[in-house]
Amino acid sequence: SWTWCEVPMTDFALRIRDVGKEFRRGSQKEGRIFEWIKGKTPYEYFWALRHINVDVERGQMLGIIGHNGAGKSTLLRVASRITRPTEGSVELRGRVGTLLDVGTGFHPELTGIENIQLNATVLGIPSATIKAKTEEIVAFAGVEDFIKTPLKYYSSGMRVRLGMAIALNLPHEIMLVDEVLAVGDASFREKCLDRISEVTNSGRTVLFVGHNMEMIASTCDTAIWLEKGSIKASGPASIIVQEYQEAAVKDVSAKDGLLSLSGRPDHGNGKLRLTYVRLQDGQGGTVQDFRSGQNVRFSVGFERDPRSSLGAVSLVMTLFGQGRVAVGQCDSTCVTSSFSNLPAAGEFTCSIDRLPLLPGRYSLGVKCLEGDEVVHGVPHAGSFFVFEGDFYGTGTLPSPGGGNALIDHGWEVSAGSGAGPTHD
Repeated sequence: SWTWCEVPMTDFALRIRDVGKEFRRGSQKEGRIFEWIKGKTPYEYFWALRHINVDVERGQMLGIIGHNGAGKSTLLRVASRITRPTEGSVELRGRVGTLLDVGTGFHPELTGIENIQLNATVLGIPSATIKAKTEEIVAFAGVEDFIKTPLKYYSSGMRVRLGMAIALNLPHEIMLVDEVLAVGDASFREKCLDRISEVTNSGRTVLFVGHNMEMIASTCDTAIWLEKGSIKASGPASIIVQEYQEAAVKDVSAKDGLLSLSGRPDHGNGKLRLTYVRLQDGQGGTVQDFRSGQNVRFSVGFERDPRSSLGAVSLVMTLFGQGRVAVGQCDSTCVTSSFSNLPAAGEFTCSIDRLPLLPGRYSLGVKCLEGDEVVHGVPHAGSFFVFEGDFYGTGTLPSPGGGNALIDHGWEVSAGSGAGPTHD
């Protein structure tokens, strides 16, 4: 059985109790009566969600994480009343605004401004409020020049901006957002995150599904980790994200400390091939992962083509954080001369003292250059995990949200007036 109800003012904006959602898969279009007549089931039934219990307080931002197919989007659809649960209950307090897919709730034949009015009217927002908010929504979306154009002519990015602008600027008490921020450009994402922060500070509630772990850890108060339709863990966002990444890295990181480059997408003139990347500690021992502040080495194996003449070469290794955002680059030309007279096979080794990275999962790309020409490049060479370490010697690391790099620095205080400069 399933129930929905809106509860009166309490400390909870959303309460989910023992919710389950069952789906069926199969190609035959037969109902249950045919199943009974034939004595067999042409479908396979499965639970997308099972035994879900969640309490979300007013003004809280809840992150929902998990692998693809874990049930994250289904949970948002159940919470928003788009999808009925097969069992359990969902209690809501307040008006709900959703942005679950690009273009959700839009009519392609209507103009941008007509879609704003349609969305607001469906939510039961008074016409006076709609008129007062329309200009603010249009400015936030940055679609002033196209607001009277039918939506079918909008790009996917324009539809996302308009949808987010509606969701963030209309008076919802509860907002449900499903990974649509991944479509917008970087400046618009930052603007949305700033507005979401304002929204939660004003007492409104946000449920956010995302794959950007740094964003979840830095913006959400709490998080739940879904796995195969059930809650595997819940608690403070930064802790749940770390647990999720530590579990994920067992499947995607270097096996026995070795990242094989065989079969990975690559490019280059073929005079030399990079064959693997070995993760090592400061003494040269092979490791499967690193710690913040640890002395580390990346040894890149190579084999030369004996039929080709090869001049002096250089190596470049780029480290990436979540979302393939580059966090640093190690270019051999910055610290040493080029490598000449290479053996038929060997290793290039890059050493990094006191690894200045926050805990998390990172990936890397490597390339060998002969002058400006790429000899061999592997943009996606693999990934590794950095665990918490004592980079500063104090047992403390910065909170998530300030980037991936750890900056060696110091602070001091001195006497003075403390007053700012004056201007005549």
